[in-house]
Order: sequence, then C-alpha cells, then structure tokens
Amino acid sequence: MMFFLIVAAVAGVSVLLYSLYQRHIPVHGVPYIDIENAGMNNDAVVLDVRDYSDATKHPVEGVVQLPYAYLNRHAGEIQKRKVLVIVSDRMLLNLTVRYLRRKGFTIMGYYIRYG
Repeated sequence: MMFFLIVAAVAGVSVLLYSLYQRHIPVHGVPYIDIENAGMNNDAVVLDVRDYSDATKHPVEGVVQLPYAYLNRHAGEIQKRKVLVIVSDRMLLNLTVRYLRRKGFTIMGYYIRYG
C-alpha cells in the first residue's frame, strides 16, 4: 500500500513540474518582432492567439485570429507552416510556441500586445 502512495505522489509531483515548465520556463529561439513598425511578412501567417475580448479591444489588422483555447481544434486550418504569433503575455507565448512546435510549425517570432 505504501508503494502505491509513493508512486502516486511522484506522479503528482511530475505532473505539477511539467505544468510549471510548460507555462513558466521561457521558450528559446523565438525573436521579438514589432509588427507595428516592421512590415508584415507574407512568408508567414500572423496568428493572434489572444482571447477574443483582448483581440477586439486592441485589434491588429490582417491577422488570423484563433484564441489559444481553440488552437487544438483548429490548428489544421492554418495554411502556412511558418507562423508569427501575437500574444498577450509570456505564459501564453510559452504555451502557444510549445504547442505549435509539437504540431510541426516553424515559429518566426512573436509580438506581445497587452490588453
């Protein structure tokens, strides 16, 4: 019985550590790109993963708006494999980049638009 409790505790701690890693450890190799001052890159899809409420308060013209909560369901609809993401904070950046990389996308950069 004690063995199962130890295994359950280790599994719980592992899940907690993985969740912390996914959300809070910064992703590397993704440059910041100021899309308002730099021209839009036609080579990549500009993907806005902010919540609809944030995206409508502070819109960015000419982007594909797909909140992170719907990304798993609709990732196959993103036409190009190169993506520039617009996020509202660092945690959303970490989650989005890690998810898209697992799905085979190349992340060209990110832009933070605070809401």
